[in-house]
Amino acid sequence: MRVIKTSKKDGKSKQLSFEMAVRELYNTGTWEGDLDKIAELLNEQGKLLTRYATFEIEGR
Repeated sequence: MRVIKTSKKDGKSKQLSFEMAVRELYNTGTWEGDLDKIAELLNEQGKLLTRYATFEIEGR
């Protein structure tokens, strides 16, 4: 599963593996909990927003 990360600053996008996207979301500190909880949330929602970027599962 691929995730597209779109920067809010410059609008540039890049593809990440699902695991890398979850790790980046975890490192931002935006969400409480462990990696598994964040992975479950991203999988259920299909898109998560931070102050700096949007993470969206490709094809959803």
